[in-house]
Parts: sequence; C-alpha cells; structure tokens
Amino acid sequence: MVRQVLPLGDKGGAGNLIICEIVCMHINPDILDTQGKIEPYKIDLMARMGGPYYCRVVPESVMDIRQPVERRGIGMDGLPEAIRHSDILTGNDLARLATVVALPQAAADLPTDLSDTTNRHYQAQQLIRAGNIEGAWQVLLAH
Repeated sequence: MVRQVLPLGDKGGAGNLIICEIVCMHINPDILDTQGKIEPYKIDLMARMGGPYYCRVVPESVMDIRQPVERRGIGMDGLPEAIRHSDILTGNDLARLATVVALPQAAADLPTDLSDTTNRHYQAQQLIRAGNIEGAWQVLLAH
C-alpha cells in the first residue's frame, strides 16, 4: 500500500521516493534458507543502475558487509584521506573498511615490504576480499 510519494526534484532525471507498506507477500519456498530467510544466492534480482541501464545480480556480485550491531562504524568520512582517495581500492572495498567502529592502531611488527603505498593498497584489497578486514587495516596503516 502506497503511504507517501515524495518528489525528488523537478528537473530532468529527478524521480520520486515512494514510501510503501507491505501488506502481503508471496515467497517461493525454494529461495529460503534453513532459517526461513531469503537466500540472496537463490533469488534472481535485477538492479537499476540509472538511465536505461540495469544489471542482473549473480552470486559473484553478492557481498556480505556486516554492520556493527552495538555501535556505528566510522563510515566513509572516517577513512583516512589517502585510503578514501585510493586509485586501487574500490567503493566496495572502502565500504568494508568503513564498518569498523574505531580506526585501528598500527601494529609495531609489520613487514618491511609494505613501504610502497600502491603495494599496500593491493595487498589490503586481497585481504578485504578474503574477509580479513583487520589484516587489511594493519597493511594500510603500515608506514
């Protein structure tokens, strides 16, 4: 049921924010996991990219970014500028780094092969994609 329609502008490309209340939903049980929740790898979703562009969500593009439950993460604005403006780290990489609740302290025993910023960013990216956010932060904070 539509509750409210908010115009987002009056120029070309502006749209509306439509606020709705879900009153009924039919779900194919084949897309549910063992806890009865929708399994994102089983559902065939489409995403709007803007203009005439859309993309199909495939398992390889689904990403799990856990948000801190008890406190907010540092967010994009909390990332150090050299990391936030990296030419190597993607927006997805940065989003994962931004979930920490406080900027970590660099460990004293970091390898010496991390003196090059580009090398650090590539190594951190590999750690992020392996799910090792803490390790990625340690690599990024190495001097």
